[in-house]
Amino acid sequence: MFLCFRDTFSKNGQPTLVPKPDSSAPIGTARRMSRNDITRINRLYKCNETDETDVLSVRLAIQSTAIEGESVILQCSGAGGNQNGVTWRKDGLVLTQGPRITVAEGLLEISPLEQGDEGDYSCTLATEATAETATATLTVYYKCLTLGGLIGIVIACFIVLGALCISIWLLVTQRRYFYLYFFYFWIYVFK
Repeated sequence: MFLCFRDTFSKNGQPTLVPKPDSSAPIGTARRMSRNDITRINRLYKCNETDETDVLSVRLAIQSTAIEGESVILQCSGAGGNQNGVTWRKDGLVLTQGPRITVAEGLLEISPLEQGDEGDYSCTLATEATAETATATLTVYYKCLTLGGLIGIVIACFIVLGALCISIWLLVTQRRYFYLYFFYFWIYVFK
């Protein structure tokens, strides 16, 4: 960062830089030139290297909640400029189309989602003169167990527990026929 003082380049100690209209405004705190600064300098020096069609603004949006096993779409949209295309990255690595990844017209679809798909995604829009990047973090949530699934698990536990109790009862009371009963019971359960 370049620090600028009001008396920079002064030979007599008088301020050489005075902000207008507020002379007490801080100066020298910018880290880079704003688009407004570039436009004003180009106009001052009559430069036309960058025209308004080369200025880009980029936005990256995740269109739905990312749930494991389902699909998610990331949308990269830009305004301005004659765009050459979109480059997608995950955690800094370029993404290409594959069996689970579809790339088309500023859209990135991942289906089905896996936990490994979590990370920082970015899209870069480029023109001949400039490139702008937008980023978003994708969090993949576990799929919730439905009530039907929970009831199925409870029923399965009761069947196994019942089979265990019957097996113990047969082992204690009918030791001779235990294996026969045990075999037929499991055939009946898993029919």
